[in-house]
This record gives sequence, C-alpha cells and structure tokens, in this order.
Amino acid sequence: MPKNIRSLSIVAAIASVGLALTGCATGSSGQAAPSATPTATPSATPAHWTYEGEEGPSHWGELAGDYELCETGTAQSPIDLTSAAPVAEDELSLAYGAIQDHIINTGHTYQLVADEAASVEYDGTTYTLLQMHFHDPSEHTVDGEAAPVEFHFVHADDAGNLLVVGVMAVEGAENAAYSAFIDAATAGSAEAVTGAVDLAAMVPADLQHFSYPGSLTTPPCSEDVQWIVMQTPVELSAAQIGALEAAYGHNSRPVQPLNGREVGLSTATVTE
Repeated sequence: MPKNIRSLSIVAAIASVGLALTGCATGSSGQAAPSATPTATPSATPAHWTYEGEEGPSHWGELAGDYELCETGTAQSPIDLTSAAPVAEDELSLAYGAIQDHIINTGHTYQLVADEAASVEYDGTTYTLLQMHFHDPSEHTVDGEAAPVEFHFVHADDAGNLLVVGVMAVEGAENAAYSAFIDAATAGSAEAVTGAVDLAAMVPADLQHFSYPGSLTTPPCSEDVQWIVMQTPVELSAAQIGALEAAYGHNSRPVQPLNGREVGLSTATVTE
C-alpha cells in the first residue's frame, strides 16, 4: 500500500533531557496496550473505573491491586507541558497511509483499530500503530491550558515497548481527515467499519514535538510509555468538536506531578 512518509531530523543540542523509556497510553475500557515490563499481574476481569465519583481518577489506585500505580506511581501521565522546555535531539518519522476505518466503542472512548500496517520510527526503533482514540478535553496541557480534544495514536515495537503520539485539536476549519472517524463515533454503534481514513492527513505537517517518559493515562497506569506530543495542533470545526464531546465528553485524566522528569522540545525541519 503506498504511504506518505514524513521524516523529522532534529539537529539541535540536547539540554538535560532524560528520556528513560517507560510505556504508552490507551483509552480502552478493559484492556491495556501490551507492555514489555508489566508492573503488576492483570486481574482476570478488570475492575470497573470511570472519570468521576467514587470510581474516578482520584480513586483508581483503590479499585484493584494492579491499578496501584495510578496512586503510587512517580512517572504518571498526562502532565503539563511547557513551551520553555529544554531543546531535545531525536529522530522521528511517520509511515502513515490510508487504512480501513474500523471503530469500536470501548466504554470510555471511541477507538480506531489499526487493522492495516502503519508505523512510527523513533530514534531508530520502529513502532507499529495499534489504535487511535480521543479524550475530550485534552489530557495534556500546554502552559496550563487544555485543548478541546486530544487524539492518542498508540504504538508498540516488537518487544511490546509502547510509544504514543499525542495530537491536540483546536477549533478552526472543518477537518475532512477526521470526518469518517467522527461520523462513526457519533453513530452510536458498538462497532463500525466506514471506509478508509488517511492517517497522514490526521497529524500536523509540522512534526515538532514534546517528548517525555510517562504512563498509560487509564488504569492500570503502567509506567512504560514513551510520549511524543505534537507542538502544533490540528483544527476541527466547532461541530466536529461538539460531536466528539457528545459521544464521550469529560473522559480525561487530570495532569500528574512531573516528579523531576525532563521534558524535551524538538526544533526541526520536516522533509518529505
């Protein structure tokens, strides 16, 4: 299948950027993305959790033994990102093309399942796309400000190490690249196949990004995620943002303490 491959070569010096690889975030209801070094043995039936009340984020660590890191972890996600982050040096390329739009309702978000090949190469390691889902409003903030929506593109390498690409969305022009996904999410069905989506068109043309080690933003909050959060957002129309909010609004974990972790901000020139 032909793919639009965009490469990002970053030529700035690193300034105190520690990228201790950890894990990745998923918005799925009962199953976390694979982890090469799980921190706990998963329950046979995952404990029920929500985004509010007695089963909300402040209580996740109490709901099951394998959710303990949600309360005790020291490298949790999401975090507040700062535009004053030190400059980082890394290499990122996306091998994204058109894939079948296979959507499932996880009980906490709508998720695009990557049934066909798409991948990211980061610092020489290839990570295959597993799924994409959304949070409304954004989970990460930038200088204390949340975006209306954040999309998470969840990847894993051959060893099960996780990498998530976060893409913020702000209000602007209607975005045709997200139309099929949003239409499926608002259809209200448990599962839908609506046709092809152009993954390359769903991410910003400018691949400058924040990078840091973090965790799943949902239980079990495993701390084995390499985070890449794009600095440039995509645009969605007010109607598209409203449709996602109506489908699954307020499904975001609050920002977590940085606890001494270093966040890098790339400066780069994108080449095709």
